[in-house]
Amino acid sequence: MSETNDNLKKLQEMGFNLDINNTSPASAPTTSATEIPPSSSVNTENAIKTPDVPVNPVLSEALTPFTIEFVATLFPSVSRRNIEKYLMTILSAFQTIGLTDKKLVLLAIATIRAESVRFEPISEYKSKYNTSPNGRPFDLYDNRADLGNQGAPDGERFKGRGFIQLTGRANYQKYGDILKLETALIDNPDLANDPMIAAELLARFILDKETRIRRALENNDLKSARRAINGGSHGLKEFSEAYLKGLAILEGQAV
Repeated sequence: MSETNDNLKKLQEMGFNLDINNTSPASAPTTSATEIPPSSSVNTENAIKTPDVPVNPVLSEALTPFTIEFVATLFPSVSRRNIEKYLMTILSAFQTIGLTDKKLVLLAIATIRAESVRFEPISEYKSKYNTSPNGRPFDLYDNRADLGNQGAPDGERFKGRGFIQLTGRANYQKYGDILKLETALIDNPDLANDPMIAAELLARFILDKETRIRRALENNDLKSARRAINGGSHGLKEFSEAYLKGLAILEGQAV
């Protein structure tokens, strides 16, 4: 527990607004796949509870179309409260790294529709895609070399989390390094569900796949765009629906 608190204090010193008393350490290892299970297999009940992050940036003109009302039309069954709570944090993360292309930001929003369902950072739920019959939770991920997992309990420890459903030891290490979190994300994977960190991970992941995503969008190939993020086509229907509806609105077409 003291090691976890040390990691969280270090993150606070880096500027992340975290509540050490309310952030739960990862008790059991978790994991997730290159091809992430469909949104129905995501656990929305165990989303980590962290305080609201006070992000009030002056948005660039390119991001102004992404209003609460706009995003709400893409998430018709989602509580508007979640959009109000997290949208500005997400847009701020994209603006911070200079990723303000409307289509890429829209793709990120559509990715959330496919990955986390309720527009909030969440943990992957146990399902047939990650757990064998009568097996230990997430045991199918334990030895996934493509995820960088090294055997039990890496499967459960590095399961999907956040807006992007970051999955696998290799990704937790890679993006923890990119965010300059040192070993904090490996030591406490639940930090991937902190709203600010989850938003940063989403933005950085999209940036990392930017070339491949742009190529797919130029060819109107949403399946390939989805595969660039997810590794497969799970959630393609929800992703495509949100992206195409949002694009029509942005381009001033009737929906």
